[in-house]
Formats: sequence, C-alpha cells, structure tokens
Amino acid sequence: MDVCSRASELRCDQTMTSPTLSAEREFIDLIAGELASGVHAAVRRWMGEIEQILGSNLSDHAKLLRIREIAARAGCNPLKEQGRTV
Repeated sequence: MDVCSRASELRCDQTMTSPTLSAEREFIDLIAGELASGVHAAVRRWMGEIEQILGSNLSDHAKLLRIREIAARAGCNPLKEQGRTV
C-alpha cells in the first residue's frame, strides 16, 4: 500500500469515528496542558531558588552544593545514573 492510499484510509477512519477521536484528543490536550503547567511552575520555582543562592553571600562551594541539592530534588542528578550521589 502506498503512502497516499494509507493517508486516505486514515482520513476515512477518522471521519467515521470523529466524535470519539475529538473527545479523546480534547482529553489528551487537557492532560498535556496540565502537565505543561506543572512543569512550568516547577521550573520557575527551581530557577527562583537558584537565583537566590547565586545572589547570596555563600562561598562558591556552598552555592554549588545547594544548587546540586535542588537539582537532585528535581531528579536532575547525572551522577545518580553512575551509582554516585552528590
């Protein structure tokens, strides 16, 4: 089957089940929007914490440790994959 025939077949299938696909798509879009909103809020919070640390009077070493703690809480610890922790 060539690409054009397959595309035509898919369009036909979508037309026959359009209300179901529309509802499923709306649900998926709703969930994706909520996830994106949550991720955006988390990143803003982490960036705010990091900015506070960078602007503090802590030593460079202490700043690095605090930022690594934030990254670890966020699940962004590349050393964790190697069996080491920060």
